Amino acid sequence: MNNGGKSPGPPPPPHIPVRPIWLCRACATDWPCLAARTLLPLDYYADPLSLFVYLGAALQAATEDLYRLNPDPGPDPKLLHARFLAWVNPRLLITRARLGADLGGNRRRSRGGHPPR
Repeated sequence: MNNGGKSPGPPPPPHIPVRPIWLCRACATDWPCLAARTLLPLDYYADPLSLFVYLGAALQAATEDLYRLNPDPGPDPKLLHARFLAWVNPRLLITRARLGADLGGNRRRSRGGHPPR
């Protein structure tokens, strides 16, 4: 592709949290943002339970950071749970990983066109 001899520019920033405010570095929305919620299960595909552990640790850190920023009334536990953990279904991700299914629930095909056994 010809872009007039210009370099393609810097890569987009990753969808990671900016601490202590817990906004996404790329899109400035609450982290985990929609892009992070899409990409994190892919990053943890081989070990879905680790995703839940990672997000639980992030929830703890966010609670502490956000409380330090605004101790009265402090962060709402229900909202933080929904933001960090409620969208993850580790049982479903683990089952799909064990069965060899993709994130859409479709079984992966081997080279011969048959599902893996």
